[in-house]
Amino acid sequence: MQHESVRPPNDLATSTEYDLNLGSNSEANMDLVIERLQRFERANGHDTALRQFMTFAVEFLNSMIMALPPTVPPLFSIACGDRTTLVNSAELDDARSRCWQAIDALDDPRDFQDKTNCAYRAVLCCLMREPPRLDLSETSYWFLSFCEVIEDHSDLLPDLTAKHFPTCGGESAR
Repeated sequence: MQHESVRPPNDLATSTEYDLNLGSNSEANMDLVIERLQRFERANGHDTALRQFMTFAVEFLNSMIMALPPTVPPLFSIACGDRTTLVNSAELDDARSRCWQAIDALDDPRDFQDKTNCAYRAVLCCLMREPPRLDLSETSYWFLSFCEVIEDHSDLLPDLTAKHFPTCGGESAR
């Protein structure tokens, strides 16, 4: 089975059965990330923003490495590699394929409250092809939503956002 997107089908994205139930602080911090990423992309271009998003995503997911199911870190370690040598490499393709195989083997691959499912999907966001088929805002939304299910580290988002998506003129990202 060939998979290209980490986004669930539209009927799943709007279904209350798959509601992500994010807290208000988490939502505010997610909105901050998405808004700053959009601003950063407009100022620096898509390719630069994509590289920064990948660095941000790897650092954020690494903050919850101990909460990841034991089968996930080996795949995540591939995403942590040097992106300049991994772009569209066989290693990335293999890791993506192994993530999808693991998702397909779950009892309910469409359960977006399942920690294991969300962990594999968050790793997929870090392993996506460049350029992504989804826009960066949508990719970042789903990545952060998946991470929220794994473990709430939304308190880290303002500082990581300031670090990875600085605004023009050096103003703070908060």
